[in-house]
Amino acid sequence: MGEMLLGQFKGDLPLVIIRPTAIASTYKQPFPGWIEGVRTFDSFLVSYGKGKLTCFPANPNTIIDVIPVDMVVNAMVVAMKVHYAERQHACETIYHVSSSFRNPLTLSDLRNLVHYYFIKNPWIDANGQRVKVGELKFFSNANRYLLLMQMKYVLPLKVWCS
Repeated sequence: MGEMLLGQFKGDLPLVIIRPTAIASTYKQPFPGWIEGVRTFDSFLVSYGKGKLTCFPANPNTIIDVIPVDMVVNAMVVAMKVHYAERQHACETIYHVSSSFRNPLTLSDLRNLVHYYFIKNPWIDANGQRVKVGELKFFSNANRYLLLMQMKYVLPLKVWCS
């Protein structure tokens, strides 16, 4: 929808749209792992590191598509350079910036990497204590996940409110 609206109002200017998948912290620049603020994808990782995320409703073999923010910025710079020469033409180009085709990452792989990271570099809580993380459990069956949520959260509330 947004692309159509931009296409209608751009006039004779070239239009380049960059559509990245889930953006994660940097690969290299300004240094590996840098990100300002905790947004979308990184919030799951931080929640796990804080010991708050212990299970997730997903198939562990699912390929997720995340792209480091510095690679997205590099793609934007290259797209501007390429389309600067075409500024006399009213071109419209959409680039999908992703990584899963060349460098697939499964949820299971991500779980293992994040678990290893937080074992070696534990989160320090507000009391100065190291947070110990367990292995993130996946529930590829929605009914099992819902049963866990019922037993862990709904049932205690019903007992407490009775």
